Parts: sequence; C-alpha cells; structure tokens
Amino acid sequence: IIDDIIIEDQPAWLQFLQGNHDYLMKVPKDNAQAVFTANHQPSKEMFDRNIRVLVSQGIEFDYVAFNMDDPIVGGPKNKPLRQAIALAYNSVPVIEKFYLGLAIKAESPIPPALEGFDANYKNPTREYNLSKAREILQKSGDATHLPELTFDTLTNTHSRQLAEYFQRSVAELGLKVKINGWTWPELLARIKRKQSQIWPMNWLYDYADAENGWQLLYSRNESP
Repeated sequence: IIDDIIIEDQPAWLQFLQGNHDYLMKVPKDNAQAVFTANHQPSKEMFDRNIRVLVSQGIEFDYVAFNMDDPIVGGPKNKPLRQAIALAYNSVPVIEKFYLGLAIKAESPIPPALEGFDANYKNPTREYNLSKAREILQKSGDATHLPELTFDTLTNTHSRQLAEYFQRSVAELGLKVKINGWTWPELLARIKRKQSQIWPMNWLYDYADAENGWQLLYSRNESP
C-alpha cells in the first residue's frame, strides 16, 4: 500500500482523475459539482469514468476553540465576548460551501450515529443572531477597545478560506482578526503550550461512544 500525502486539495484531485491513485479520502469542495448532482447523488461524469462515490455517515465534529487562559478571550469575565462570537458565526453557509451540503449543524459534540444523540435538542448558544450578539457586546462594554484577535489555522487553502469566513463573521461585530497559518505539528505544539488564542479543530471519534467526545471538555484533559 502506498499512501501519498498531498497537502492541497486540487493537486490530489487531479492526480486521482489521472489514474495515479486508487482512492481519494474526500471530495474537494471546488469539485463538488463534478462529483454530485443537485440532490447529492453521484454524477454521470463519475459513472462514465468508472469512479465509485462512497458517502457514509461520520462520527466526528468540527468546532472553533478558545484558549481559556488567554486574557482577552478566556476566563469567566470574557464569556460575553465568546457568546457574541458564537452568535455571529453562521454555520449554514459553511456547510454548503465547505462541506458540500452533506454536514449537519452540531448542537452538541454527539453526532447522529451515536447513542445519546437527540434530534430535537437545539443549543441556544448555537443560533445565528447578529443583533443579539451586538447587544451582548454592548452590555459588556464597547468592542472597539478590544485588541486584534488572533486565529491560528493550517496553511492549506481550505483551512485558510474557513479562517477568512470566521474573520468576516466577527467583523460584523466590529472585531478585527489576524490569521496565522501553521503546519499541523506547529499548530498542535502552539495549542499544547497555550500560545494560540482562537483556532479551528476537528474531532474524529476514536470509538463509538459519546464519552470520547465529551472527554475533550473535561477539566483534567487541560493542556499540557
């Protein structure tokens, strides 16, 4: 088995179409129209190329994390800022643009495939409500006095575009965000040393038990 690690989506996609690889882990978002029809069925182009498209339900979730020891975004006194940022972040366009419309909005760390998932539960902190976000910031103090926030992410195009979406979202609150790109080892090291302020993260369950997701939020698992 030969496993080629190609950082960017487009070179990996082109190599796959040229027949240099037997399997591609994911469909790049910019090539979704070539792969899927409007109702997310495999396209005729894929059928004609003798490419089989596999769609399966994953047990994972993506999230944006805050450094709770950071003086600007962490701790109890900065909870209104975190709430406002969460309310200003609309995940619906993210699902359509970056996840091919196949993902669902997470209301908790428990994905639908796991026991404990409640389809009727709606997380009040996960709604998109820009006016409420602005109201929270106004009550807690003027957002314009806050320094520029820092968003650490990976250097690939997909991660950069997601970071820019976050940047535009919080700009609606009058907040400025600087984006820093890192390799995965560099980003992981910064997180473990508590040097990052805000960053995106993905958790793929190690085993099919909700405990494996909730343990991320357990205080004894604090870095380092």
